[in-house]
Amino acid sequence: MSKTFLGIHLVIGTKGRMQTITPEHRRLIYAYFHKVLTDRNCKTIRINGMADHIHLAFNMHPSVALSTMVRDMKSESSRWITNEGHFPHFMGWSKGYYAASFSYEEREAIAEYIKGQETHHSGYGYLQEIQGLVSRTGLTWHDDDFNL
Repeated sequence: MSKTFLGIHLVIGTKGRMQTITPEHRRLIYAYFHKVLTDRNCKTIRINGMADHIHLAFNMHPSVALSTMVRDMKSESSRWITNEGHFPHFMGWSKGYYAASFSYEEREAIAEYIKGQETHHSGYGYLQEIQGLVSRTGLTWHDDDFNL
């Protein structure tokens, strides 16, 4: 039997960075994302977010392709959000996303970072956060990556 740990930190934003994920119903969308991960044999480490984006940390199953996971998460959750009606102003997810791998040793630090979303967003917004994440991982920022 193979043993793997494929830690992924994924951030997806709302279309146009619109503030449509209301605080009173956020836990519902987090539970839905947890279900999507579980259905694909992935292990949720932490999910949290703000009105315009969601962070997910998970151990990705080796049989799952990241691009397929993101596509499924976005499309299935959009359908669910539309049917449930808890987020009436939700217009979809942005085209782009941020994803980076992390080691087993980094998992608790990543989980704490995600847990502290409300605290650290008092000092800066989603755009600044995502630009910082992109920069720290050596990726190139393009202004149209996140439906600017």
